Amino acid sequence: MKQKATISDIETSLFIIALAALFFGWKIQSAPLMYSSFLFISVILLLEAVQAYLKKDQYSFSQQTLRAAGIILITAFFIFK
Repeated sequence: MKQKATISDIETSLFIIALAALFFGWKIQSAPLMYSSFLFISVILLLEAVQAYLKKDQYSFSQQTLRAAGIILITAFFIFK
């Protein structure tokens, strides 16, 4: 079966990677690993925004986009402080 991966499949795999990176970053006290897990979470939110855009749901699109931008800005603040 040659089926294309859906956005939900990609979100699920990124969420698992983000949880693993967050856990290992916390366990070994690695800031770059924790920052990358926060960026994975923002990518997941951006993918949800794309899904909402394709469904013509402007409220969910703007909400998920702003959440992702907020996480990116907060992470950038901690990286470059």
